[in-house]
Amino acid sequence: MKMKSIIAFGALLSCIELFSQSNTDTLKTYRAQEVVLEGTRAGALTPVSFTELNRASIATLNTGQDIPYILRNSPGVNFASDAGNGIGYTSLWIRGSDQTRINITINGIPLNDAESQSVYWVNMPDFVSGVYKIQIQRGVGTSTNGAGSFGGTIKLETTQLEAKPYAETSLGIGSYGTLRNTIRFGTGLINQHWTLDGRLSRIISDGYIDRAASRLASYYVGANYFNDRTIVRLIHFSGQERTYQAWWGVPDARLRNDSAGMINYAQNNELNQLQTEQLLGSGRTYNIYTYPGQTDNYSQNHYQAHLIRELSSKWKFTLSAHYTKGKGYYEEYRIQDPLASYGISDRLLASDTVVASTFDSATGYSNPHWQSTIQGGDRYDYQVLRTANGDTLFDPSGKPLVYAQAYRSHSDVVRQRWLDNDFYGCVYSFVRRSERSEAVIGGAINGYQGRHFGRLMWAPDAGFNQTNFEYYRGASWKRDWNIYIKSTIALLERLYGFVDVQLRNVYYATSGLENGGRYYHVMDQLTFINPKAGLTWKQNNNSVIYASCAVGNKEPNRNDYIDKAPFDKPKSEQMFDYELGWRNKWFAANLYWMQYKNQLVLNGAVNDVGSALRTNVDRSFRRGVEINAQGSFRLLSWTGSLSLSDNRIQKFNEVIPDYAEGGNQVISRNNTPIAFSPTAIFASQIAFDLLYRPSSNANEVKPSKGLTLILLNRYVGMQYLDNTGQRERTIPSYFVSDIRLQAFKMFGKVRAELSFNVNNALNQSYTANGYTYTYLYGSLINERMYFPQALRNYMLTLQFTL
Repeated sequence: MKMKSIIAFGALLSCIELFSQSNTDTLKTYRAQEVVLEGTRAGALTPVSFTELNRASIATLNTGQDIPYILRNSPGVNFASDAGNGIGYTSLWIRGSDQTRINITINGIPLNDAESQSVYWVNMPDFVSGVYKIQIQRGVGTSTNGAGSFGGTIKLETTQLEAKPYAETSLGIGSYGTLRNTIRFGTGLINQHWTLDGRLSRIISDGYIDRAASRLASYYVGANYFNDRTIVRLIHFSGQERTYQAWWGVPDARLRNDSAGMINYAQNNELNQLQTEQLLGSGRTYNIYTYPGQTDNYSQNHYQAHLIRELSSKWKFTLSAHYTKGKGYYEEYRIQDPLASYGISDRLLASDTVVASTFDSATGYSNPHWQSTIQGGDRYDYQVLRTANGDTLFDPSGKPLVYAQAYRSHSDVVRQRWLDNDFYGCVYSFVRRSERSEAVIGGAINGYQGRHFGRLMWAPDAGFNQTNFEYYRGASWKRDWNIYIKSTIALLERLYGFVDVQLRNVYYATSGLENGGRYYHVMDQLTFINPKAGLTWKQNNNSVIYASCAVGNKEPNRNDYIDKAPFDKPKSEQMFDYELGWRNKWFAANLYWMQYKNQLVLNGAVNDVGSALRTNVDRSFRRGVEINAQGSFRLLSWTGSLSLSDNRIQKFNEVIPDYAEGGNQVISRNNTPIAFSPTAIFASQIAFDLLYRPSSNANEVKPSKGLTLILLNRYVGMQYLDNTGQRERTIPSYFVSDIRLQAFKMFGKVRAELSFNVNNALNQSYTANGYTYTYLYGSLINERMYFPQALRNYMLTLQFTL
């Protein structure tokens, strides 16, 4: 593998050298003309809380883990990995809001799934290797395209124009069988008007959790054309993932090594003997799944076309078209599923006359009708035999006789659940800039078509012999358009006003047969007005004080609609966001108060097939303070952030299903903390330049070699797993330290860089995510599942750049 990568890198060097005679200074003429691909980015005078990462900051943190790990130093950011080592499925929160409430765009194009409103970073592995800038806005932020922003907005840019040709290859090897290969290249300026950039990546990892393997591949290619007043960009990138499922988590009893608790868990959740033995014999890396094909398989292809046109010295116009194709499935092994849930009739095994005691049904002898009983995976239909006069027939020993039919009603099965979707649309903006003001008129119109279906691949006990038998199918359509007008204008010499108003309309329809055999039909249309306003006082060129208020609205996601009964349609959510802050080049502090109306939260209820439900709560809020700072002195540089918050639901009803007696028990709870919202998050990054040497010569040539030691520390306070405020249902606080040693040396035009990373250097045993469910089955039972993160582990990366 390494030899192939080195050969490919050598070929790239040879090809790119052909372009090195281009006039690389010409591009400077056009960089002054370039505008951001969207009108939604926050600027220095925008009264919102935001953080930006440049290319150098991104590269320092990029070791092949998903993008949430790159954002680790930004205030209020929290993350976790299902596999435990940051490769595969990862989760992200900003201000306690999960990925369904964080608006994410790539070059201004929405990335959130239109139905779930989440982002699955595993579908775009190593994407950050081609990202030049990331802006993280917190709260409602500025008007954006796509899903509503309720916790934050992340804007990724891949579109920096490179004047000089370059080539780069990275080879990485680490713990848990992790291998990473990345090749990047760019032609630089060709004939003063063209550039071409590309990337090819592959990541392989066995994961920290048992069998949580990932096989990931991706590529990116972008072509750019520009002249004095126009820039055209064509971009295509793709990701393919195959990951072994680690979604179930690890029971609390397993983490505590509580044998009695594990046996109770196995009994409560109907684990079979082999599963119980596996649970008892595993450690904190336990994974309930053992079937080799228990994998998630998905591919996603993105196409973007961008036009940037300077209309005059004050006006610029951008227009972007996009299309995303996603398709894939996850496969799972199910033990003794009812055949009826797949639309398959029970299989007749035998019929005979037998004694009634076989069915342990003495109470039914007087019933003249057919009766049924389930034993193991079989169903028995039987009827008491009677004479013409209606008298019960008995065998010689005096036991009643019945005529019985035996059916196979359950079977082990292998099934696949598929998603096939198309997302397309256009984004536009007109930008006007003058000495005293900036105005943007922009918007987007997007369409989505999704197909959900399931295939039964194997069911041996059912006499099943069909290929790719489809047992459910549903279809969805979504249309989302918005238009916004925003302006920043100088009111006084140092005082600037900001106004931003967005009109957004959402139409959503979905219908079909859901997994579990339920029919559903939903159609909803919502119109939102999202106003924002603020003031910014510019103290000097590097320092501003700002205040703002904003309103955000967000539609429910697919599960909120289809998991509810038809008469219980979920309401849209609304948030009022108040921000007050001060920032300069080295320091920023921000106070926020986010008040929700009809926030959707989990309350313990389940639908008729056992899926957890979210319900609207009338009033809830998040309030807190965020501080981030940076500085440098001689050999040392430091970046840090601190977030302190209080997150509460004023009143909601916890619903506890009763599986023994039926129905639900309801407990009214008041002033409870919101789940997954730690009250404190601290992050710090300290870098020591070990080869630092002072110089009084400002024109000294950059050093040809360097050695940097980076210490990364992170503290996350206790989090609640649900919204009940019960102390036992929590994720304990944790403190984690990483160490990174980075060295580089120049060999002519080639820069060689070696980095050695020690993650979780203190070898802390901690969990960063989890879930809980409570039910009655004779007594109150609370199950708690956690996702343990990796112990001390390593990653070594060698990179060559021309």
